[in-house]
Amino acid sequence: DTGSYRIPIAVQFAWSIILVGGMLVLPETPRFLIKRDNLPAATKALAKIRRLKEDDVAVIDELAEIKANHEYEQSLGKATYADCFKGNLLKRLLTGCLLQSLQQLTGINFIFYYGTQFFKNSGFTNSFTIALITNCVNTASTFPGLYAIDKWGRRPVLLWGAVGMCICQFIVAILGTATTGQDSAGNVIVHNLPAQKGAIAFICFYIFFFAASWGPVAWYGTNSIPH
Repeated sequence: DTGSYRIPIAVQFAWSIILVGGMLVLPETPRFLIKRDNLPAATKALAKIRRLKEDDVAVIDELAEIKANHEYEQSLGKATYADCFKGNLLKRLLTGCLLQSLQQLTGINFIFYYGTQFFKNSGFTNSFTIALITNCVNTASTFPGLYAIDKWGRRPVLLWGAVGMCICQFIVAILGTATTGQDSAGNVIVHNLPAQKGAIAFICFYIFFFAASWGPVAWYGTNSIPH
């Protein structure tokens, strides 16, 4: 059934529509307007965001801080996109790009987008239920990752997460190769269902390692690189 992957993808369009609608009504950022030397519009935008009057002390003080930061950045001289590829900035750029790229190469999207078909080929009739369980594991496992970042740091969490995912994927590959086959028509034949249940268990372990490491750390690490 192609709905196993078409429906999850189609549901995401709802959030895209909400995002596009929000972009049409949201004001420009005060920083952008100050950069364009449009102080009245910046004041109005900030007041709307803070839900305060334009002459409120909090709005005036925050606007002055934004303007002072902008003037300080201007005093350092103009920057170009070419500066991103020079000196220490190049290393930071590559680190951020590699983190995001390697996160995608972990293979996690295969489970979330094609998991139902994979579980069906593994001999299970309740593939949607298993897919729901894997999503719950992903959500719940994110919280230990947030704690681990502060406890042990980003690099150890990424390394141990990668080791855990590698072991789990290796076991899943062994079980899938040794206990399944194909007929002449190309259909998957399951020879050992308990072994496939074990593979599902290790897929859940794999998702745990991802959600507790590469899932949040890739975004957190990229965000903190410039600092």
